[in-house]
Amino acid sequence: MTQSVAKVILIAASVMYGLAFIPSVLFAMMSPMVADANPPAWLAGWIVLGCAAIPLSMLIAIILAWISHRSGFHTRAVLLTLLPLVVCVFQFIGVVILDNRR
Repeated sequence: MTQSVAKVILIAASVMYGLAFIPSVLFAMMSPMVADANPPAWLAGWIVLGCAAIPLSMLIAIILAWISHRSGFHTRAVLLTLLPLVVCVFQFIGVVILDNRR
């Protein structure tokens, strides 16, 4: 991948994650209130930890992506921007798929 294409993707990802960061922090702050609905303990823990992991993964992904880009690893930098999506997939698996088994 060329440096200019990677830079455009990283700038777009930085802007999108920057805009999504504040709402994700608010969701993480409100996630302990899921215990008021009396879900199973594992599900409440999964939701709280998953909501806390999303803003952290956004910060870590963007920081590591820009460091990789600066080091010349442009493809790795673009792939690192997908890290928060992986966290969201695990959150989906835990909440939707595993909870519907009971």
